[in-house]
Amino acid sequence: MQDGHALVADFGIALAVQSAGGARMTQTGLSLGTPQYMSPEQAMGERAIDARSDIYALGAVTYEMLAGEAPFTGPSVQAIVAKVLSERPTPMRMTRDTVPASVERAVLAALSKLPVDRPASAAAFSTMLSESTAPSGAFVASRVVDRRAVRWWQGIAALSLVALAGVTFTAFRAKVDTTSTSGVVRFSLPAPTVNVNRTTQPAISPDGRIIAYADRADANPGIRLRWIDRDTVEILPRTEGAADVTFSPDGRSLAYVTEDKPSAVHTISLDGRTRARVASVADSRGLRWGEDGYLYLVELTRIVRVPASGGTLEVILATPQSSVKATAEGALQSLVVLDDGKALLSATRGVGLTDGTLVLIDLATKASHVIGRGVAVVSMHDGTLLYMQVDGTLVARRFDMAKRVLVGPAVPVLSGIYQTDRFPFIAVGRDGSLVYQAATSAVSRLSWLTRSGVATEVDSTLTRAFGALALAPTGDQIAVSIVVSSSDEAIWLYDLARRTLSRMTPPGERSFRPSWTPDGSRVLFVSDRGSGALRRIYSLARDGGDSTRLVVSRARLVQEVSWPRAGEYLAFREGWSDGGTNRDLYAMRHGDTTARAVVATTADESNPAVSPDGRWLAYTSDASGRTEVYLTPFPGGGAKLQLSANGGRSPVWSRDGREIFYRDMKGMLIATSVTTPAANPIGASRALFDASRYYFDYNARSFDVSADGRFLFVTPPRQTDVSVVLHWWSEVAPAIAAGAKSGSAP
Repeated sequence: MQDGHALVADFGIALAVQSAGGARMTQTGLSLGTPQYMSPEQAMGERAIDARSDIYALGAVTYEMLAGEAPFTGPSVQAIVAKVLSERPTPMRMTRDTVPASVERAVLAALSKLPVDRPASAAAFSTMLSESTAPSGAFVASRVVDRRAVRWWQGIAALSLVALAGVTFTAFRAKVDTTSTSGVVRFSLPAPTVNVNRTTQPAISPDGRIIAYADRADANPGIRLRWIDRDTVEILPRTEGAADVTFSPDGRSLAYVTEDKPSAVHTISLDGRTRARVASVADSRGLRWGEDGYLYLVELTRIVRVPASGGTLEVILATPQSSVKATAEGALQSLVVLDDGKALLSATRGVGLTDGTLVLIDLATKASHVIGRGVAVVSMHDGTLLYMQVDGTLVARRFDMAKRVLVGPAVPVLSGIYQTDRFPFIAVGRDGSLVYQAATSAVSRLSWLTRSGVATEVDSTLTRAFGALALAPTGDQIAVSIVVSSSDEAIWLYDLARRTLSRMTPPGERSFRPSWTPDGSRVLFVSDRGSGALRRIYSLARDGGDSTRLVVSRARLVQEVSWPRAGEYLAFREGWSDGGTNRDLYAMRHGDTTARAVVATTADESNPAVSPDGRWLAYTSDASGRTEVYLTPFPGGGAKLQLSANGGRSPVWSRDGREIFYRDMKGMLIATSVTTPAANPIGASRALFDASRYYFDYNARSFDVSADGRFLFVTPPRQTDVSVVLHWWSEVAPAIAAGAKSGSAP
């Protein structure tokens, strides 16, 4: 920089000199340039060097800007050139996990060894960098390259480098972690965008050639397909909203369940041409396509099956609704169909954060019995049952097919698997391959966002496992839930002026979903303290000056509360998604023990938010078949006015009551103007910014807004990529056999 101007030296001027008849500086056999940014052909002193060499240099500079160092470094020029010619750069996301996958693909494409594999121009490179709707997966070259020619070129490069620089190196080899004796191969796939409350079930085709999993990404949502012998992840058309997936026995089709209500089971051919709706379902917590042509599905309190061609649901197992507690303890989840087609395996959720039971169901008699402890069944392989424990550990235990019992010790084989609501993201194929997602870091951050989506951290030193939050009416403190351990979730207060974080609720219990009393003197929160699974609303003084007070207690659990600045009534949500009356909204005068129903139907109502003047209740309901945001008079209820147009969750009022903010189904934060004194207060709506990267709870408010119009969100940790281990079983089988023989246990 000189006098505010950038002075740029470009060796391309040497080519212009040659074109004008002068001698070219970069003659054959002479490499001119900084080795870290030289393309392989330039490092070799090739005569035919064109703009694609500049694309390589641009990729190298971009790589360094994002990763903090050049793609290839070394103690000498020769060492660097050797790497340029023989090695692939380390993927940036291994050291900088915030780099978008599409950007990494573009940069690595620009750093391709062969010029033909690079983007054709700077414009093409720019397009790749900014492309947000491209299918996830590895970069695909602009044309198919003969790999024999690649090896030939690399061999010539190796000999030339030895001749020119006098250095030796190993021939080019792809950086894939392999084990030659067992054929084990490891690679990763882009992490899917999922419901924060619901992990989905991936699948591996019977022949092990295809991996499938659902992705709720805002751009191109749907089922992702990854063929093992291809470099791309493809999107199966018309599968938006998919959750659990399973392959047909012949591997030519998929079945999947839609997550958004009303849920349904669909089948679709892998080419996307044939698609059919098989049946409506209440919920999905496990899906399998049996050899007998039936689709088996786990709902909350029962296991059902239906012919893959369509038909009537047949109940295989039904547990009494009364035996499933409000927190879903005792509910069924996950499914394995035994190879002989005569029985099923499933699991139940345990009490609190403990293992549930492993259950075997005989298909002929429909009788069931408990065979062990765990929270999810994964696969039956080579006479061994693989199942999950509540701490995210995959364990293996021999299964006696004749006696239908587990025998021998449980041997842990993989730990740290990602699971939400005790449902893991994992699948093991018939060929012994494994696909799973590792547990993410628990570190998240608090962020302020402007109306245009510009984010700044509240405090760069403040990193915890944050959950729901609420900004005090006075604007000086944040009440937020923090997960401390598997058995400890607490309410904490962060003072914005003093930059201090202090704990409010005691350890050893779950306290979460905070809100505030109208005057800001007390924090309201949900807790199951002293009541088993029955959650209630409590309050604590913000200064810690008194003991906990019980605010709302009902026969059914209470999950959310909204107390407006004006008015004598507060709103709360009670119940849970039980498939019957579901969740309902009530109003109660503070200090009373009786409540009046505001919105109580067989639909699922949630997310109550009372306007600051106490006249209107904003809430969500799936009465139309899709969750939308509505308004109704408060506290009396009555006519409901639909506020959202394309689905919505988590309504939050502005402090002056002139706007309602909510997140639509694509993750956009929507602002709708309101005039509360009017009979129909709903005004115009507009999208503010993409909020999909921030923490979102479908069942409670996930953000807040300050008096000056800034939004307070939780920035969660980035999900880990999906890990794939081909022929994984050949690697772990000896360890399982040794563990079973020695009698080791987890």
